[in-house]
Amino acid sequence: YAYDLVRMKDFKTYDTQQHLYTNYYAYNEQVVAPCSGTVVAVVNDVLDNEIGQTNEQQPAGNYVIIEHAYDEFSFLAHFKEGSILVKPGDHVYAGQPIGRCGNSGNSSEPHIHFHVMNGADYEIAKSIRIRFTDRFEPVQGSAVNSVSYETKEDDNKLFEKGEIASASLEILTLIQRAMNGFFK
Repeated sequence: YAYDLVRMKDFKTYDTQQHLYTNYYAYNEQVVAPCSGTVVAVVNDVLDNEIGQTNEQQPAGNYVIIEHAYDEFSFLAHFKEGSILVKPGDHVYAGQPIGRCGNSGNSSEPHIHFHVMNGADYEIAKSIRIRFTDRFEPVQGSAVNSVSYETKEDDNKLFEKGEIASASLEILTLIQRAMNGFFK
């Protein structure tokens, strides 16, 4: 139940030269909180990789973990170095900007890794099935388009248990990945 989110145009993830991470459509795009909650962990100082290189020593790269209701935790990884706008203890609301997409960690191209889990430690927590607010359950190769919605900072009842805001995504392709292996 883990997804890598990339941005595509004309069925490609990059413009012109694919060997430069800055030419990827997802790179430096704004990533937003998928649901209201409290930030419990942040790493923000891992360098972006050049295309063709990965950082296996810091596989998640720069990441944010957000605690939601029902003991669910969102894990978003591979942010751009220094771009994360939140810190542990911050309350975030669905759709709030939290950073920018990068290519840090064990990442082959700029994207955001996203999954929901049953604990705050991504190395031992179990992944939970993701269902978007419109009941859409993505499978490999599914495309997700943005949906307009309204949100308030203090509104924690926007989503039911196990649901993630599809509005936090703009034209993205979801690629289901093995567990070991958001833009606006």
